[in-house]
Amino acid sequence: MAGKHCLFVGHILYGRNNIYEEQLLSSLSKRFDSLEIISVNKALEIPDTEENKKIRRLKTVHRPVADEVIRFFDFLAYGIRWCRRKKNEDRVIILLSAPVEVNAGALWLKRIFGAKVVNLIIDTALGNILSNSLWDRYNRLCFQKSEKLCRKMTASMALNRRVFPYLQLEDKPCHITKIGHSLQEPDWKYRPAGEKKILVYTGTLIYYDGTSQLLEAMTLLDPERYELHIYGRGPEESLVRQYQSQYSHIKLMGYLPNKEMKAVMASADLLINPRVDNKMTDIFGFPSKMVEYLLSGTPVLTTRFAAIPEEYLDFVHLIDCQTGSGIAQAIEGLFRLPEDVRKQMSKKAYDYTFMHHGYRCIADEMVAFIDTLD
Repeated sequence: MAGKHCLFVGHILYGRNNIYEEQLLSSLSKRFDSLEIISVNKALEIPDTEENKKIRRLKTVHRPVADEVIRFFDFLAYGIRWCRRKKNEDRVIILLSAPVEVNAGALWLKRIFGAKVVNLIIDTALGNILSNSLWDRYNRLCFQKSEKLCRKMTASMALNRRVFPYLQLEDKPCHITKIGHSLQEPDWKYRPAGEKKILVYTGTLIYYDGTSQLLEAMTLLDPERYELHIYGRGPEESLVRQYQSQYSHIKLMGYLPNKEMKAVMASADLLINPRVDNKMTDIFGFPSKMVEYLLSGTPVLTTRFAAIPEEYLDFVHLIDCQTGSGIAQAIEGLFRLPEDVRKQMSKKAYDYTFMHHGYRCIADEMVAFIDTLD
């Protein structure tokens, strides 16, 4: 019986808080006879860990065009050697939101060796390219070409089902996957809200995550009753600092590693996901923090973002209007609910997420899908 082997191409570097890839790869490694990892990450500083020594990083000279050419041949050469080593075996290449040079190289490996090539599309960089500078125009072109090449792959996986029709992938096998967790045993805790409510937002500070709307909401709330703690970095960090200088109940807490953020979320009175409608995130996005929010034991307030699973509507609190006043009204309305209601919804959130979002289950579903491919 032929063995099952996987070549995973992602952005991972261990020690950089890349929880999704780390946990997914840990689970996938138990389901293949061998799993090798290539990273397209161009970071100059690499944490000195044993895991990073096992990763093959693609070469880079940090020059447009030259980078794409060099990395295409570097990936193709490695892929050819890998395919030859696994001759007569079941070979699958999983590409996590890969750049154009990797997608092009993978298609050559599919054509020459018959390897299964599967997209894993968890995001798009196009939503973050806002200017029309020469550099951004070049990047936009590369990402657009990369997405077109996805149509020629064996199959695709994504967090948001809108990806498939948008990228014209529906004529090939498609699979909806999830963000997960690696908890082994349930450990639900709930902390009753204090007199002064501590509201927490964590994530990228960027326009489509509702940063400005959340800040405006706080200006409408009583500073003696509500305090907002913002954890993260991003393009709108200067805007947060501006509000912080004017309003004492808005605090920018900076960036914390994932392990430390878990304690912060568990000690908060409310976790907020104020994501607003946006073409790119509506199609591609799923806020990964939602899984951690729901496992915290703390009530979760969110907009009804495009990819929200219907099941979530039973245990999250919804923001009906994606404006500052809409968010403020939703916060006040939530805390008018009886404590028992908030506690019950938090328990339902934890139970559902623990049961359905484990990485072991997610990896099993991925491999079962891949096994159906010709």
